[in-house]
Amino acid sequence: MTSNNNKNFDETKNPIATTKKITKESDYEDCYACKLVAGTAFIGLGLYALRQRRTMIQFAKKSEEIIPYLRLRSVGLSIIGISAIGVGMYRIAY
Repeated sequence: MTSNNNKNFDETKNPIATTKKITKESDYEDCYACKLVAGTAFIGLGLYALRQRRTMIQFAKKSEEIIPYLRLRSVGLSIIGISAIGVGMYRIAY
């Protein structure tokens, strides 16, 4: 039993049917504006993390209060900041 529902269906007039189908995820390409916005967001996140690390260290030096795990937090923020900047640069470049 064949259905005759598609008698008047013309694939050339349907924009969804004529678009290129992406078979692999590696075939997908973002536009440059999308890459620029996403990359800038990651770079901004990285700069914010590095700025917070610097502020935390300056605060610890001025106050005589002992901040627990200061070095561990400092290293963690450095890793996050540098990694986010790297991801942002990679996103813009590729």
